[in-house]
Amino acid sequence: MNFLLKLFPSRKKREGNFFLFIQKTTGFSPLDLSLYELAFRHSSASRQNSNSKPQNNERLEFLGDAVLGAVVADYLYQKYPNKDEGFLTSMRSKIVSRSNLNNIAKTLGIKDAVVSNLNKKKPAKSLGGDTLEALIGAIYLDKGILSAQNFIHNKIISEHVYLEDLEQHV
Repeated sequence: MNFLLKLFPSRKKREGNFFLFIQKTTGFSPLDLSLYELAFRHSSASRQNSNSKPQNNERLEFLGDAVLGAVVADYLYQKYPNKDEGFLTSMRSKIVSRSNLNNIAKTLGIKDAVVSNLNKKKPAKSLGGDTLEALIGAIYLDKGILSAQNFIHNKIISEHVYLEDLEQHV
């Protein structure tokens, strides 16, 4: 029964605002919406699962950080075949920096969709960037590495990364 629920979630949930937000943000329809709901749940608003383990976005953030780093490294490796390791590392660091990810998350409206119990007037500095990484982790688990790679290329690198500007500051 649980298998069928994952294949055919209720229409109400698939037509809800959060589903539409994920669809608009990622460019595709999620298969397992619960992964995305988890990606947008900050540790301050953790829920306990049946094993009394907190359910929040920290594990997805860890996974998304690794996927993002690998995809950006591959992109830079292909883009700059004659550059050395120091240049590539510096470029990757600038692209995946917390401040850059926070800015991208703000542009995508990610921070506004996060469920948290933080003070709204003084939220965590890395809330947006952390959630963006968790979103990448959710995409990876839900749709696979190619979809995660496409999201990173289409929604992060091509829309928000200005390589010429970054090159001047390496």
